[in-house]
Formats: sequence, C-alpha cells, structure tokens
Amino acid sequence: RYTSYRFNFVFLTEYLAPKSAMSANFQLRTNMDLEEIRRRLRSEYGSGVQSEAEISGVLADVDKDLEDCDAEFRRLQSRMIALQNQRKRLAEHKVFLALSAVTHSLIQNSGPVSDLNCGRNLVVYQSYRRTIEKFVLSLLHAVIAGRSSPRDTPKSIQPMTAQNPSDFPLLEQLLIPNIAFNNEKDLNRFQHAANLKVLALSDIVHWADLQQRKFLWAQITELDVAQCEDMMKHILEMHSLQELHFKQFPDNESTVILCSPPVATPSVQKLALTLRQTSHLESERLANVVFASITCPNLTSLFVEGKDGYKDPWPRDMVNGFISRSSFHLTTLSIKFIPLSDSDLIDLLRRLPSLHHLTVNDSNITSPSSITPLLIQSLHAFHQTSPVAIFTVLVKRLQTLSLTTSAEAQEAFNDRDFVDMVSSRWFLDGYKSDSDSMNLNGGMACLRSVVMRFTKRDVDEEVYRPLKYIEEEGMRVVVIGRNS
Repeated sequence: RYTSYRFNFVFLTEYLAPKSAMSANFQLRTNMDLEEIRRRLRSEYGSGVQSEAEISGVLADVDKDLEDCDAEFRRLQSRMIALQNQRKRLAEHKVFLALSAVTHSLIQNSGPVSDLNCGRNLVVYQSYRRTIEKFVLSLLHAVIAGRSSPRDTPKSIQPMTAQNPSDFPLLEQLLIPNIAFNNEKDLNRFQHAANLKVLALSDIVHWADLQQRKFLWAQITELDVAQCEDMMKHILEMHSLQELHFKQFPDNESTVILCSPPVATPSVQKLALTLRQTSHLESERLANVVFASITCPNLTSLFVEGKDGYKDPWPRDMVNGFISRSSFHLTTLSIKFIPLSDSDLIDLLRRLPSLHHLTVNDSNITSPSSITPLLIQSLHAFHQTSPVAIFTVLVKRLQTLSLTTSAEAQEAFNDRDFVDMVSSRWFLDGYKSDSDSMNLNGGMACLRSVVMRFTKRDVDEEVYRPLKYIEEEGMRVVVIGRNS
C-alpha cells in the first residue's frame, strides 16, 4: 500500500569515476624542489645561474599552474556542493526505506486498520505528486507607455484612414493600442491583409452580426486589447488565437462583462494581464473576470503585471478555479508588482509541478511581499523528514529562477538560506541532458540560471561566494544590489 521513495544509484559509477580520472590528470608544470632552487640561486658564478629566458619560462609555467590550481579549486568546491546534495538524498532515501519496512510490517500484522491508514497516506502522497506537464503564466509589459488614457488619444480609427487605403498585402502587425473602434465594420478595410497575424487595439464598441463580418479574425494569432467590456466572448471565439493580452487603461471605469459559463480557448498558449488600480467591485475587476471567464487547456505561459501602484489583492479562488478547470501544463510563470503573500504564492506553485521558469518581482509592493524566508525555504530541495508526513519539493522541474525584492532587513530575506536553496538544486553533470539529470536526482531538474536583485540593499559577496564556484561549473548566477 505504501509507495516508497525510489532512488537511482547510477550516479556512483557515472559521476565519481570520470571525475576521479579528471583529478588524476591535474599535474603541475613547475619543479617544486625548493632545495635545488635555493642551491642554484646561491651560486654566484658558473652554469648554475639560470638565464633570463629560463627564468621567464619558469615564471610563465608558475602563472599557468596558479591558474590551473584556481580552476581545480573551483571545480572541487562545486563538486563538494553536489556531493553534499547527494549525501542528503541518500539520508532521505534511508529514512524512507525504514518507513517502508515499518509500514510493511504494520500491514502484515494489523490487517485492515493499517491498510486503511496507509491508503490515506498514499492518497495524500499521490495528490502532491500529480503531474501537470505544461502550465505557463505570462505577464507581458503594457504596450501603452506612460499614463495615457483613452481620453488623451484618438477615439476613432477614421483620422488614420482619411485617404481610404484598402489594400495591405504585406501587413503582418496592426498595432494601434490606444485606438477604439466604434463599429467592428471599421476593420473591414483590412479584410485583404492576408498576412496579418498580430492585432493590438483599445476597444470595439459595436460588433457586427457573424454573417456580416469581413475582417479576417480567424487568422489572428496574437491579440492585445484594453477596454474589452463586452468583447470577451467574441475574443475567446477566435480559433487561431495563440497569445492573448488583456490590459487595464488608467482612470477607466468601464467594466468587463463576465462570460458564464467559461469559454474554452484550446488554441491559447500565452495569457498576459496588465492591471491598474480602479474603483471596481471585486467581482468586476479585470483579473477576476478574465480568470473566471476562460478555460485554456493548452496554456503554457502566464504573465501578470501590476502598473502604477496596483493594490488589489490576488484573486486566489479565481486563479485556482482557472487552473483546476483548464488542467493545463504550465512551464512559465511571471508575476510582477502584484500584492501576493508568500503563502498564496507557495499554494500557487504547489499547483504547478511542471513549471520550468519562474519570475517574481515584488520591489514596488509595500505589502504583502512574496519573496520571504518562507518562500525560499519552500523552494529548497531538501526538507526535514517527518515520520508522519510526506513532504514534496515545490516545482521540481524548475530550471530558471529570477527574483527581485526591495527587502532590506535580514529578517525579511536571509542570504545564507537563499544560497543554500540554490546549492541544493545544483547537481553533478546537470547539463548532460534534462531526462538523465532528473532520473539520477529523484525527478529533480538541475537549476540552470538564477538571478537575484536587491533594489534597496547591498550584496555581501562573501556570503554568495559558494554560488561563484557553481557558476564556474556552468550555472548562470547573477546577484545584483545597490553596490553592484
């Protein structure tokens, strides 16, 4: 009844043997016989004195040996970190094996009661280890620059088309993000733009009947829209749409109409929301309406970004319903300038086991903050083993991590815990291949890139020195502070 933690021991032969051979090939060029060197230097006459060319050659060899020593030192430091991780895995594996033996004994001796308890444990275990292969939450930057609102820009397409152009054979992108169309028929002048794929506009007030539509909606793959209001249902019915970006204009009190029941958009792979503060009721806010109105089974990227001091709370229930309803396989998630607590972010990540790329920026948020010691500890590859509970690592497939925070005090962000967390996700030969690395490390992917930015504090280089050794072995490591 109890599924024990499986561990692959192949690394003992595949990793240790090649590295040992590699160390054996490390040899110094320089003659380190100090007695001989002193004897020759003390000789004032005769052939014992080295020529200038000979001395220069020896010095060159010494410089090369120093470089090789530094390189070997960095390699060994990185290897020590990786071996420490492997040792922790062995310790965890030993504990799970012991638990498995005890559980097996209880099942044999206690009958149905223990059987039921183990079954419950297995349900909990499986619920945390279910896989969602692709799930991507993308937050795109707003197309509109500054704080321009619809009142500050043209409200009609007519001034742009005064000369009545009608043929656009080479047009691929129509980017007019601040332009509102009073009638959908105004788009008909682009009906012959056979190569048009990308469309950015503000709004369409009146939609034509389906039979009267001439604009090539079916070929649009990327759509950027602001005041969608009652456009939602029409937008979601575009069958070729792959990327969808909703944005909120500042000082705009119009609301988006909810689609009920939610509309399925199987072609959409990237969803982006740019949010601004409004006086809308919670049920009328853009994020709440979008997440409650759509179902995206093939979504791979999700980007959510707040602008101009956005303060509305994270729509946790709406997002969780969206994830459950869509059953997508997210691989990319980016959350910037959104008030999101660490517990809500951890809960979100627990629902996205297939995530490969994570970006979080809370530098412009007063509270709550996402990047806290609790989040860092939750991302650690190792947790304290409990005899009564099974812990699973968050986002085991994670390969790139980018965090930006305005935290200043040590209590708000612990540098040593962060270094330890990153080190725990580094493996020997982690770049050999994704599948091989994950198989040899209990299903954990090797972290390939980490970026840590501090906007209000300096970086202690000594604390982050262990990451320098890992960077020398291939991981991309960027740590930036005010003193960087």
